[in-house]
Amino acid sequence: MGLKGVFFVIFIGVSVLSLRAQELTEERSDEDLIIDSFFETDEEQEVENLLQTLFKEQKDLNDLIENFSDFRFLYLSFNYNSDTYFAGRDIGINDYNVRPQITYLNSHGFFAGISGAYYKQLEPKWDFTSLSVGYGKSFGKNNAFRFSGSYTRFIYSLTDSNPYTNSVSIGLNLRNKKRTLGTRVSLTESFGSDANFQITTSLYGMISLLDKDRYRLQLRPRAYVFMGQQLAYYETDETEILPDENGEDQEYIVFKEKQIFDLMNFQINIPILFTTEKWDVELGFNRNFPFEVGDESDQRNTNFINISIGYLLEL
Repeated sequence: MGLKGVFFVIFIGVSVLSLRAQELTEERSDEDLIIDSFFETDEEQEVENLLQTLFKEQKDLNDLIENFSDFRFLYLSFNYNSDTYFAGRDIGINDYNVRPQITYLNSHGFFAGISGAYYKQLEPKWDFTSLSVGYGKSFGKNNAFRFSGSYTRFIYSLTDSNPYTNSVSIGLNLRNKKRTLGTRVSLTESFGSDANFQITTSLYGMISLLDKDRYRLQLRPRAYVFMGQQLAYYETDETEILPDENGEDQEYIVFKEKQIFDLMNFQINIPILFTTEKWDVELGFNRNFPFEVGDESDQRNTNFINISIGYLLEL
């Protein structure tokens, strides 16, 4: 097993052992148990945090169950990233991007959303619009596990700009009783005129900095490991003679290309989240540690700042 494989195994092991240690020492309230059964994805978890604040003063369990038996919400969010990278790599877009999104959620586990991506340096600047639908369900003791699946359709401003126009994702989430620590594994197959498979594993936590009746302040660190298919280039022992820009013959090393599946990036996200009954604001610092693929030798670590604003609308 190579260094990348060892890193991946250690990351998974730490995630599971940390959760197990937390389970042995913590208890969860009835309110937490009800709310915890509905949420898993990043957008859903932001809504969960808003609902925790909204229902903080509601002590009667029967009233709480009645409120949650048939809820429907729209979550409107606007996300800003100070720089643009692919799997932690610099792709020549040295400027910000923004992603507005509207997400619908209900108490039966169904969710749907529409979002888009705007890149300042691209032409056209609006890169794509995406439409998503999905379903999630909790299970196991205390609903500690949650499974979800979703389908996304991408509509690009330039029709032939990207070979991946569809994606199907499944995910499994495990959280401790207090929801202060969790881990998630997601499998995504993107397809269209080409296909690509990805695995994302994450470990996330929550540290309460301020907890009042009508607002909360939390530190929510996250760590991601991204694995995916990539076209890699390898140096061979072969050479070929080609004319340079001046028309003179030069000897060049021949590279071969190969489609591989490998570790691509390790990312740390450290956000501070402020939540009221309807609004949430997040400010985060991100650090990418891209893994070298093929004969890559010049990958550098990258940083960016993320800011998001969300609003919860009850239907």
